[in-house]
Amino acid sequence: MIWGVNMKIMTFDLSSVCIGCVIADVENKKVTKIASCPIIPKKDALVPIKLGFLKSKQKTENGLNSYVKYSGESVSKTEKKHRDSVVREAQNAKIMEDISLKLSEIVTAIKPDIIVMEKHAIFNGILTSVLLAKIAGILIGVAGDNGISVLEYPVSIIRKRYNLVSLTKDFVKTLSPSDLEKIKDMTKAAIGFYLGKKYNIAFQTYDESDACAVLDYYLEEKL
Repeated sequence: MIWGVNMKIMTFDLSSVCIGCVIADVENKKVTKIASCPIIPKKDALVPIKLGFLKSKQKTENGLNSYVKYSGESVSKTEKKHRDSVVREAQNAKIMEDISLKLSEIVTAIKPDIIVMEKHAIFNGILTSVLLAKIAGILIGVAGDNGISVLEYPVSIIRKRYNLVSLTKDFVKTLSPSDLEKIKDMTKAAIGFYLGKKYNIAFQTYDESDACAVLDYYLEEKL
């Protein structure tokens, strides 16, 4: 392997809901093969039951929606907060366990020369940020176990190189009025459309196109 001339790259957009992954073979700084996939962690729907709570949140006598131990149980606000936290932490632990397994499997199978991932800033509350940091830690650990270098770039830097106004205009021109109404995130969709054309790849999720943006940034700016 000659660095920057012949190498295999994996890029990631991390999330606890869906991780975007792109795998690319690069020769002379050009992509010769590329593929993407979503990595979707399993959620254990039985976590509340295993903790002794009813499966779903029920309306209790005092009007609070919370996990209950029997139908009609009255739960205080303090207890509601505690139970919600207990269930959430248990569910997140299961998600982390599954993410660790899936990331280990794919990285070990692909054996890339380098891993590049999006570095998230603090957003959507401290709990989300902590969760993303744990997922990043899992990926860094898996890479370390396999002797693979890891690079991180902030999403703001990755997107800065795109003319989002121009990309959005070009993307909107391809949409019918009904299709336009279905777009949930115009910025992500526009970047995904541009990258899909550039690398001749179809993405199933925004997470995959975000991972491709990481690849694009690394190839164009850093390699």
